[in-house]
Amino acid sequence: MKSFLVSAALVASNVNVTELVTATTPAIATLKSGEIVGAQKILPGLDTAVNQFLGVPYAAPPLGALRFALPSPPTPWLTPRNVTAWPNACTQQGNTDVLLAPESEDCLYVNVFAPASPAPASNGKGGRAVMVWIHGGGFKSGSASMTRHDGTSFAAHQDVVVVSMNYRLGAFGFPASPAIPTRKRNLGLYDQRLALQWVQENIVHFGGDPAKVTIFGESSGATSVSRLVGTMNDTNSRPFRAAIQQSGTYESAWVMDPPGDVLGPAAWPLLAKSLNCSSSAALGNVGVSMAADQAAAELECVRAAPASSIRAFVNDPSVSWTFAPVNDGITQLADPDLARAEGHVAKIPLLIGTNANEGHIRSGGLGPNGEIIADGWHVNAAIDTDVEYTCPTSRVAQNAAFSLGLPVWRYFFNATFPNTAIREGLGAYHSSEIPIVFGAYPEANATADQARLSKAMQTAWANFAKDPYGAGPGWAAVGSGNADQYPVVALNVDTDPTVKGWALIDSGAVDGACRLFELTYKYRRGSPWW
Repeated sequence: MKSFLVSAALVASNVNVTELVTATTPAIATLKSGEIVGAQKILPGLDTAVNQFLGVPYAAPPLGALRFALPSPPTPWLTPRNVTAWPNACTQQGNTDVLLAPESEDCLYVNVFAPASPAPASNGKGGRAVMVWIHGGGFKSGSASMTRHDGTSFAAHQDVVVVSMNYRLGAFGFPASPAIPTRKRNLGLYDQRLALQWVQENIVHFGGDPAKVTIFGESSGATSVSRLVGTMNDTNSRPFRAAIQQSGTYESAWVMDPPGDVLGPAAWPLLAKSLNCSSSAALGNVGVSMAADQAAAELECVRAAPASSIRAFVNDPSVSWTFAPVNDGITQLADPDLARAEGHVAKIPLLIGTNANEGHIRSGGLGPNGEIIADGWHVNAAIDTDVEYTCPTSRVAQNAAFSLGLPVWRYFFNATFPNTAIREGLGAYHSSEIPIVFGAYPEANATADQARLSKAMQTAWANFAKDPYGAGPGWAAVGSGNADQYPVVALNVDTDPTVKGWALIDSGAVDGACRLFELTYKYRRGSPWW
């Protein structure tokens, strides 16, 4: 049986979330913690109103004694809480120009975008499909408070409930203090889990069905999804039924070990020293119990330090610090490749894919204006794309479909537009698909092709969330071909659409180089960091 790559047909739509109009009707929901008051939004040209609830607490603020502690539920409030402004972004390590709100430790909030109309009945009970977004940023940066993560268009056009979450980042989310037990260090990953628990307990109040949750994310958001799939394999307690991974798999994330970075265990004592919280001389001349006491005192000192001082340390431009998840056996496994190969993962449907030029934005050798200043840059960027993104994605897709027999669909994004280009020559770079999926690309210089592709992708994502065990996104599943050549959808604007909405191209164009890297995946092991 011949199998294919498929290119999305484009369906006309010129609506953009930058054109939102605010309605006068408030949006009200009564949650477990108390009543919240949001705002109703309407997209021009549509009758569908969307209730926006921005900055809903899903955890207690991790301030004071709660800094470096596992997340806990929020304290209930007695009077209606206004949730009409984008919540604080979690304290960042890097550029904050794209954030819609200030950064702060007080950042554990979700945003909810829900159609204002009553949810349609389904099998005797109401409830829309729910899509929970986990942002990327290498566990160092990013936020739900960003224009390209606005779920209004998704909710309005696709009749789904969209939830986006913040979670702690960098040294605040993944502290490497020896005084913190390993099983309690991945605070950012525990934040994600508590946000999913919040969805289970509250999403019915927004017209969503807690049994119809799909988790999706990009880059480290995708590896977070992958971690959840790889560690939450108890069918009875799992807070999601399907997953979408955009440009990221935690199974092979160790190939991205940053050679020039100072990793958490080495970075933590230097952070403590910069805050006048450590004494290396004392640590070197005391017994184990005293060293433990010293580590605990050091942790308490760092806990009491100003957040601005910690931020200043991690943002030192002369050093690249990486406070990353650790192998705790709960939220992250030491050998996720082996766990997947043995089938110790959640048995759920999967939509997974990558962009054509993932490595272009990550590879060195570009000048300040995008000019190539290093020999072999194109080759290095292509290798980076294959070894870190395309081929690990292929491995996960094939394992899920052919070894585990799960419904799996794969995509390949290969489209570029002037208003989402960072610089000339980067092509379909890492993360460039996000504003297309969300329908949140800039209005300036938008094209008809861009609008049509955005609607096609958004519809495919939502269809998968609504029917992950059936038709999925709408094209042939991975398991419908053989293990060497199987259907993948190429999402671009360069091919003629078929009557059904997809044009077919050969799959070898994507995975042709992957056999070259098999030994890399087989023999190299390490802790995934992104």
